[in-house]
Amino acid sequence: MTFEGCGHSKREARAAAARACLGTLLARAGRVILPPRHGEDIDFAQDDVARLPTSEFQCLEAKMKQEFPKPLPALPKPQPPPSKPQSPAASLFGSAPAPAAAKSPINQLYETYPGLQFHCTFGDGTPLESTNPPLQLSYSMRFKVVCVIKDQQFEGYGSSKKLAKLAAARSALARLQEGAAPAPPPPSAAQPHPLPQGLADHVAKLVNEKFNDLMKDDIVHSKRKVLAGIVLTYNNRPEGAKVIAVTTGTKCVSGEHMSERGRAVNDCHAEVCARRALQRHLYRQLYQYARSGDPTKLIPTSDIEPLPGGGYALRKHVQVHLYVSTAPCGDGRIFSPHETSEPALDRHPNRLARGQLRTKIESGEGTIPVKNSSNTVQTWDGVMQGERLLTMSCSDKAARWCCVGLQGALLALLLRPVYPRALVLGSLLHPAHTSR
Repeated sequence: MTFEGCGHSKREARAAAARACLGTLLARAGRVILPPRHGEDIDFAQDDVARLPTSEFQCLEAKMKQEFPKPLPALPKPQPPPSKPQSPAASLFGSAPAPAAAKSPINQLYETYPGLQFHCTFGDGTPLESTNPPLQLSYSMRFKVVCVIKDQQFEGYGSSKKLAKLAAARSALARLQEGAAPAPPPPSAAQPHPLPQGLADHVAKLVNEKFNDLMKDDIVHSKRKVLAGIVLTYNNRPEGAKVIAVTTGTKCVSGEHMSERGRAVNDCHAEVCARRALQRHLYRQLYQYARSGDPTKLIPTSDIEPLPGGGYALRKHVQVHLYVSTAPCGDGRIFSPHETSEPALDRHPNRLARGQLRTKIESGEGTIPVKNSSNTVQTWDGVMQGERLLTMSCSDKAARWCCVGLQGALLALLLRPVYPRALVLGSLLHPAHTSR
């Protein structure tokens, strides 16, 4: 086969010939790549159906010259359908997002509120011009940016000035849009509503501030990779919220250090340690009722309440929020190592690698898929003889907690399931992968 290309130079002519050859080969494979838009890269790994199927294996340019010797008239541009009112969520995650969704939150704020101001400092409020910058700040709260819009202040934190400014703009945009939108109905157990952005930012702020207070004079242990925490809110309001646990960790125990008496914690990831701290808090709440004169009488300061038929349950106005500084390890993070400003859509949802159970790497970081066979049942003798210790990934554990609760099997004997109200993530997340 011969392909021709013309150009003002040898390089342009060779590129034109290669483009004609590539177009023909891709057409024979069942797909034709249309000319890319301005600033758009061609994804040769996409799973889209062929837009223009062809039946003959020949040069497209030669075929068009044979069938249409004269230039074709310009076709009229198709008129777009009339736009329908969409919700902010639909415009952000829909198949045809609105033009405003492609803009960054900072540009949207500048267009809507021309007189806004951004003030940048260190995470604890120290000016950037200070001769003694703080050293014990956490990685995700190294810089702080305050956005001032019409006497309203919105804070944002980040590991760099750019990320902190972007976080402040997102917080301001979310709060202003929530104020303009009608108030949502009260949440119910049957139909949970998404957590407001302002409350999610407040939960993250409480956990990070508590961690900075604990590590104020400890520079060595303030260097962490993943931070997690449990926050209790009352009536879904930021007022009166309290931090139950603040944890860090990214490793698991190796097989030779396991304890048959239960004296060694197998999984020390931050999310798992935070759940263990919540269980201790629930045990402490039950202990208050055990020490009281009448265990069936409500203690006003307790977060749990006795039930008429026996047992206890979390009070209806109390919500449990799990905060993690990054996406949980496993299927929720394996395909999204970096954040993206594009709409959160999975371009390859049917790949076999999606939705697999994953196990953590022993004495290391990362996860690998669990083999689908009957030989994966681990035993104590097998682990002691060198077999890989299987530890469920945090993404799989979070999915299990949403079904059976955070309380565990032992507490379930006395306590109704305690479900997380929301999973608040700080960075390095992709909503499509996390929701899966």
